[in-house]
Amino acid sequence: MEKSNNNVANHYNKIKSLGVQSREASKIIGVREANNFLKQKLIQKFICENSIILDLGCGKGGDLSKLKHHNIKHYYGCDIAKESLAEALKRSLTHKFKSDFLQADFINNKIMIQEKADLVMAQFSFHYAFASENSMKKAVNNVCNNLKEGGVFILTIPDMQVITRRSSRNTVDGSFGNSLYKVCPNKSFYKNELFGRGYEFHLQEALTGCEEYLIDLNYLTSHFASKGIKKIFDVDFLSFLNHEMFADKETYSRMVRHPLTREELPIIELYRAVAYKKN
Repeated sequence: MEKSNNNVANHYNKIKSLGVQSREASKIIGVREANNFLKQKLIQKFICENSIILDLGCGKGGDLSKLKHHNIKHYYGCDIAKESLAEALKRSLTHKFKSDFLQADFINNKIMIQEKADLVMAQFSFHYAFASENSMKKAVNNVCNNLKEGGVFILTIPDMQVITRRSSRNTVDGSFGNSLYKVCPNKSFYKNELFGRGYEFHLQEALTGCEEYLIDLNYLTSHFASKGIKKIFDVDFLSFLNHEMFADKETYSRMVRHPLTREELPIIELYRAVAYKKN
């Protein structure tokens, strides 16, 4: 498992941040903007004033800007990739709230911040925990141990049902996609097991074959419930987008200037937004 996580770190370290001109020319700019809008709305739904936030898999700190209008007390960013954290630290200097960063693998190492968090979030990172039962339990424990009572855990994850359904349509090798993305199942993908069902995900300009894992949301929800943490929100990205683009037209028009193309739409459909609350 350590080797796998080193591969994840190396992969994300190699991804370069895009400048304004590069973003505008991006072939997946609609996906980038829609994802940022949905993450913004998810955070907005569950953040409270004077929050302490733990961001698991914070990457280059791309979500720091989504917190600047919420009077944050303290932000903790955790990521396995050293170069990504350096960029996150640089970005944090432009914000007024206090920020600290920790280089660590939250799915294999114990994470403890100085104070309990009001909001823990894992944006496009928690599915790596489903590499094994052991790594999943460690990741869940890191959420539970750092989340205060009444606090909320939000995450954005691949939708297992969508991925397995699309894969089943290809009876040759199970792969699917288009000119912008491709999902290639590994042999482990077909195992009738809860963990380690891997696939390679290719996304133009972003991901080039990094191994990811199906996440069984029913099992995860049951496991969290056994620890007194209940699911309070669960929606697929497309439904979430269709609702929020009309519910908050001002934010949508500001953040999403490039509507999704027909090639980009299937990428958005791959994901879900979920939230759990600690009772």
